[in-house]
Amino acid sequence: MSRPCRGFAIDEQTRARGVLRAGRPAGRPAGLCFSYYSKVRSIAKELEDFVTIQYGSAGRADRADAAIRELDRNLGQLFHEMDEYNADFDALGQLEKSSSLFSAIELSELRPLLGLYGVETEKRLPLGRATIEHVAERQQAWSEVSISARDSIRRRIAERAMARYGVILHELTTGTTINAGQR
Repeated sequence: MSRPCRGFAIDEQTRARGVLRAGRPAGRPAGLCFSYYSKVRSIAKELEDFVTIQYGSAGRADRADAAIRELDRNLGQLFHEMDEYNADFDALGQLEKSSSLFSAIELSELRPLLGLYGVETEKRLPLGRATIEHVAERQQAWSEVSISARDSIRRRIAERAMARYGVILHELTTGTTINAGQR
């Protein structure tokens, strides 16, 4: 297929070589007439200007996207924390309603663990017991309680204790805090 240009015929392959050479050809490719070459240069210049303008906007958009992703990540983490606190609060409410299902020793462990005295890890555990060994041991103990519990409320509260100990264990092993107050 050819296209006439002031007496010259330009085939598609020649035209493509001239147009696709890095946006703006260094010189007029052989076989391109001056008027066609001028149009190509003009279009290439318009495209270059357009990309420059859009790239500047894209740079701002990239920064905005990064900020949105970080905000989304922080909000997701906050949602997870609030969900954990809510589960603790629900279990604490059930514990108070059904305290007869637990021994005095279990109640003295569960109340602080579920956040009755504060949400910080130090307030959830006995003084000096914020160790991986202690937390893993207590998590295992509550796992056994949840397996052997006949009452569904006792089982749910034991599962929540096990989950809370899991969160604390994660904090202790990774060095990160999940509690919003410890950031």
